[in-house]
Amino acid sequence: MTGFGLFLIILTAVIVILYFVFQIWKVRKRSKTTFASLMVYLALFIGLAILHELGALTTYEVIYLIAIISLVLVTAIYAVKTEEIAKATERQASEIKKQADASLKMAEEMREQTKTLKETVSLSVRPSISLIDFNMKEDHSYPFAPPHEITVAIHNKGKGPARNLTFTCEGQGKTVEYTAIELPSLDVGDQKQFSISRATTANNEEIRIAYVLLIATYNDELGDTWRATLEINKNEKWEAGEFRVERLFGGNQND
Repeated sequence: MTGFGLFLIILTAVIVILYFVFQIWKVRKRSKTTFASLMVYLALFIGLAILHELGALTTYEVIYLIAIISLVLVTAIYAVKTEEIAKATERQASEIKKQADASLKMAEEMREQTKTLKETVSLSVRPSISLIDFNMKEDHSYPFAPPHEITVAIHNKGKGPARNLTFTCEGQGKTVEYTAIELPSLDVGDQKQFSISRATTANNEEIRIAYVLLIATYNDELGDTWRATLEINKNEKWEAGEFRVERLFGGNQND
């Protein structure tokens, strides 16, 4: 092969290598390490050309070494590209995580704001049911016998009407059943008096109880369900005990 032919081979190889090195240079943002690598590759090819001209290397050996250097260069480029893609993917994943965390935080803040707003609105329309002036009718057939009839006054002293109100009674441990009274609505300031009776049983079993629970269940204007419970204990006579109000959905609130 003539010297001119070898020159064309080396020139072509240099151009190809310069192109790949330029790609690395762009990826690496023109770092000093990349520039030094470029100078090393150029020195290698110049050295190959000089050794060929001096007769130290044959044309075949020069072509073989060019192929080896090109393979190393392509492998380096692949490694650099892979590293850059991995870092870009990692940055993208980190940004996605940050955005997801920010979205979750925003959603939580919105949920808390909605909860606070709903609670504020709820307070402005919430009914407040009181169970007052109860009267227990007993037959005194045996000690601690459940009352056969209970009369109670229900008063709404809240800021909104009580909808779908149901009033009933439970004996100790739900061992005694009573009839239920239903009322479509009890407006603010209204007071109603109800009487409920003990449900009939198939046997004459003597059931003894130490307390009963008077229970009023109702909805507010927002659709939340509430329950007011008055415990009445049997001592020498029936006496009012603990009174509590709880929201059946969304948490408890005791009065």
